[in-house]
Amino acid sequence: METELEKSFKRKRFMSFIITATYSFVGGCEFVVILPTVWSYLQSVGVQEEYWLGFTISAYSFAAAFAGVIGGRLADMYVNHTKTMFNDASLEDQF
Repeated sequence: METELEKSFKRKRFMSFIITATYSFVGGCEFVVILPTVWSYLQSVGVQEEYWLGFTISAYSFAAAFAGVIGGRLADMYVNHTKTMFNDASLEDQF
């Protein structure tokens, strides 16, 4: 029979796996859906130079890195890390 501590550990480990898998899936969807449509969008707003595509993709990656650092700092500030990481991942879905 499992103790309460073992059950809690298994539940937290499972939730961490689910959060990591969801984060990876959403990150993959960003590159599959958003990035291929950026050039069409830029052309629709009148941009003709190709380097703006590079700026847009770079800005997107830098913003994701910056948000990751902020999310990590917020996760470290709270005792219940799993809930904080889950809330951070769900906020990224909205943008």
